[in-house]
Amino acid sequence: MRRRGATTRHSSAAGTECLKALWGSAKARFRDVREVLVGNKNLAYTTGYDGARRLEKRGGVSRKKLGLSFTYVPEVSQDALRRFA
Repeated sequence: MRRRGATTRHSSAAGTECLKALWGSAKARFRDVREVLVGNKNLAYTTGYDGARRLEKRGGVSRKKLGLSFTYVPEVSQDALRRFA
């Protein structure tokens, strides 16, 4: 049984979707990632944002301040993520 609050090496569903959106481009603002995430789903802004922040904590993405927003860059390749799955 996994302890509450314990981190895992693989990403959450929201994090995986964020990575998929970022793999389509070299870097993107969260607004751009969210457009891909939402699609036809009713997804809260914070759900996607929390997924991106968790990925950043785990080293899956990096972010840089650009004006008033952040630009996210994937740090994990698709092959690396498949190895953890």
